Amino acid sequence: MFFLTLDLLFSSMPLEGPEQMALDEVLLGAVSRPLLRVYRWKSPCVTFGYFQKQELVKSLYPNQDLVRRWSGGGCVEHAEDFTFSLMIPETEPIAKQTPSLFYRALHEAIVMALREHQIEARLATAEDQVVGASCFVAPCPCDVMLEGRKIVGGAQRRSAGRLLHQGSLCCSFTGSRLQVAGQRGEKEGEKKFFLSLVKQLAPEVALMEEKSVWLAEANELALERYRSREWLEKR
Repeated sequence: MFFLTLDLLFSSMPLEGPEQMALDEVLLGAVSRPLLRVYRWKSPCVTFGYFQKQELVKSLYPNQDLVRRWSGGGCVEHAEDFTFSLMIPETEPIAKQTPSLFYRALHEAIVMALREHQIEARLATAEDQVVGASCFVAPCPCDVMLEGRKIVGGAQRRSAGRLLHQGSLCCSFTGSRLQVAGQRGEKEGEKKFFLSLVKQLAPEVALMEEKSVWLAEANELALERYRSREWLEKR
C-alpha cells in the first residue's frame, strides 16, 4: 500500500490539452490527501516533456496540436488513451521516495491491476529499452509492456515537496478484454480497471467530483502558461 487514504476523481468533462495540464498543476497545489485523477481528451493532441526541444517535437508531429507538459518524459499522442494523474502532498512519506523507485512501484501496482483483468502485462527490462523522442515507441526499464509493446508510461514533477505523476494507458477496455488504442472501450471497463488499481494503492478510497473553482483556476492558468507561445517554445 502506498497510502492510508486516497481520493479518486473520474473527470466528468473532457478538456483540451492545455486545460488538462493546467488542472493537474492546480490540483497538485490544492490537495491535502493523495488524489488519483482519470480523464479523457476533448480533442486529439500531443503532449511533450518539459525538457524536450519544441522544434524536434514539431518536426515529428507537424499537423498536431502540441502542449508542453510540466513533467518530463517524451512525446505522447492523446486521443483514445486512458490518462491519469496522481497528486501526492508533501505530508506523504512516499512523496520523498527516489523517482526511479516510485516509478517502479507504481507500475508494479498497475501490472497487478491489469492481471486482475486477465491481462498478462509485465515490467520492461533493460533488454526492452529503445531510445527515442516518442514515449510509446521508446520503452525504458519499468515501463509496462504487453506482448512486446509498451502500453503504460509516465512522467513526474516535484514541486515544494509535492509529487505529480502523469501517466497514460495506451489501450481500451471492453469488459475485461484489452484492445489496441484507437478502439474506444466501454466506460465501465475503464472504471473497473482504475478501481482495481486504487485497491493496490490504499485501503480507504473516496470518490470525489471536480470543483468549479479548480476548473476556473485551470482555465486561467492554461491561458497564462500552457497556451502561451513562450511556454510552448521554452526550449
